[in-house]
Amino acid sequence: MTIEGAPGEDPDALRLVAGAALLADAPVLVTLGGGIGFTGEPALARAAARAAILQVAEATDPSSCRVAGPTAGWEWLAALPHRASGAGAAVLRVVEADARADGGHAPRTPVGANDRDGEGDLIAIASDVASLPPGLRTVVHVTTPRHALVQVTGAAPRAVAPELLSVAEARSAADRLARVATRAGIASGSPVLPDSVGLGDLLPDPDPTADRSSLAATVGVGFGGPLVIDLVAGPHALVAGTSGSGKSELLVAWIAAMAARHAPDRVAFLLVDFKGGASFEPVRGLPHVTGLVTDLDEDEAARAVESIRAELRHRERVLAAAGVRSIVELPADADLPRLVVVIDEFQAMIERFGELGAVMADVAARGRSLGVHLVLAAQRPNGVVREQVSANCGIRVSLRVLERADSVAVLGVDRAARLDPARPGRALVDAGDARVVEFQSALADREAIARIAARH
Repeated sequence: MTIEGAPGEDPDALRLVAGAALLADAPVLVTLGGGIGFTGEPALARAAARAAILQVAEATDPSSCRVAGPTAGWEWLAALPHRASGAGAAVLRVVEADARADGGHAPRTPVGANDRDGEGDLIAIASDVASLPPGLRTVVHVTTPRHALVQVTGAAPRAVAPELLSVAEARSAADRLARVATRAGIASGSPVLPDSVGLGDLLPDPDPTADRSSLAATVGVGFGGPLVIDLVAGPHALVAGTSGSGKSELLVAWIAAMAARHAPDRVAFLLVDFKGGASFEPVRGLPHVTGLVTDLDEDEAARAVESIRAELRHRERVLAAAGVRSIVELPADADLPRLVVVIDEFQAMIERFGELGAVMADVAARGRSLGVHLVLAAQRPNGVVREQVSANCGIRVSLRVLERADSVAVLGVDRAARLDPARPGRALVDAGDARVVEFQSALADREAIARIAARH
């Protein structure tokens, strides 16, 4: 609303200005950085701390933040999905600082405390400021259920109405977050990820009702259990991983997992390998695989370009003949499976055959409606994948990379550069929702792949 001119002596205008001078119940924000202390009568200080902890929990991915809290009186914290975490996860420490005779503070031992708990952010609770750990940037002194004083270092004190939660309310909120995290596949259901997991242990029963609307596949195990990625949601994927990280094994497992759930009349694979063809050898016998392209010469590259363009034109004609704009609108009996083009060592292909890069950009732009999907894998995608291709790769996966910049280029965070080199297959994924989740990718052995092939 805009008011032009001064209110003058008009009573209505004066009342309007006076009423707008103060915004009732506006939130007052403080940063967690530097730590927050809550003081006052114990029941009030703990209630305010519970509310702050739940705000942090609701705003963070369980795989990127672990909450370590006191034992007695804080049992509800165990219900949070943030009780375990992956590599590089932040730690939120919650301590109750009891006054000691020598004037110091004696925090109760947090649940799951270890050497790493000296890092991260801190929420401390005490009866008075003197009992808090030193150096906290923010102190909230709760005097009554409706009044508290916020003191931030370097700023004037500010009176606020505190947000308070009872133990029962906190437990209910923690249970709700746990249910949401479990449904989303991001719950910290196990304190550690397995060092390896076989695809055969994750294979679902065949789904005869699976239609063209999904390419969901179980590619590994996260903290919340089996990790499912739907390539259709991408509609394309970018995969990074240095030598020895398990990148090729992840691609094989992903292909096999899609084939396990979706019949050849629903998905087909074109596999391109610039490492000599060995990467995709385990899955070349699947009935879904329509072609395996290895190192190309100039003539073969030209034929590949024309073949892909011809496929795009064919799909456009099929959609036009059916009077629809997208593959998901086709009738169930239409003979047009989704096509997944998987390219290992994408950077090597682009360096040798720049014209293929232009074709990939065309596929990236039009593939969603035509049912053509790209999975582009490289040791260092940064600077190799064209911007128009990268912008359409909604699914980002990174195994271990050597440089922080490579991790940031794929995921927006540097955590992939800190993955353990002794754990090949450990990876991070952003499935298109801006949440980076750690998982252990599956290994597809020949027995599991043979079982998948026999299904079809």
